[in-house]
Amino acid sequence: LSLEVSGSDAKIDSQVAAPRRLKRTASKEDIAIQLEDANQLILKLQAELQEQQLKCGQLQAASEAYQRAESESHTQMDRLQKLLEEQRADADSRASQLLGRNRELLSQVHELQEAARSDKCALEGRAGAAVQREVEALAARDTAL
Repeated sequence: LSLEVSGSDAKIDSQVAAPRRLKRTASKEDIAIQLEDANQLILKLQAELQEQQLKCGQLQAASEAYQRAESESHTQMDRLQKLLEEQRADADSRASQLLGRNRELLSQVHELQEAARSDKCALEGRAGAAVQREVEALAARDTAL
């Protein structure tokens, strides 16, 4: 029987090693008792090993779940970042279009203002000429009378 145990399990180590140090004069009953003790200790150690393996499996499953969640979180962050960039580009494009349309409308307003000034001057000129003709017509009638 060979078993290595370290640290706080030194007591177990001495219990396992005890059968190896049996005197050659030990009776079969003593040997049987010590073998039974060793077998009980082996069973106990196997149970503890199974418990530790179960805990290790649980920790590994939890670690894998955490890694999946972290990976999914990064994937979602990447998607959100991409969506944000697309929305920002769309907003920039719309703003640029609106700014261009605003410039077009402003140019049209300036053109309409110029046309209105020109029309006003033309109307004032025609009105002035019409008034002048009317004054001349009245003056001519006055002179004829």
